[in-house]
Amino acid sequence: MLHVFKQGGGWKDSDGFEYTIKAINPSDRVKFLEDGWYTSLENAKAIQLDESDYGVDGGEYERDLRDKIKALGGKPAGRSSIERLEQQLADLESKEGQE
Repeated sequence: MLHVFKQGGGWKDSDGFEYTIKAINPSDRVKFLEDGWYTSLENAKAIQLDESDYGVDGGEYERDLRDKIKALGGKPAGRSSIERLEQQLADLESKEGQE
């Protein structure tokens, strides 16, 4: 079993960060990561800090990444970091280039 974490929920750490934790089958890892879950509590907290500093909207660049992913048939996760979106787009573009 693999533990995944997401902001919000019934658990609270010593800093007051509220989160949800699930034990999943490792074969479901990609599905959960694409749906905004993280493999560590530290990563889930880092996303919360980024959003509080910069707001939920990542700006035009994030919207552009999401639009390109959708145009290539991908599904960007709602709370993905810019780095994750960039990687997802690169993966989709490389797949399309191989076809």
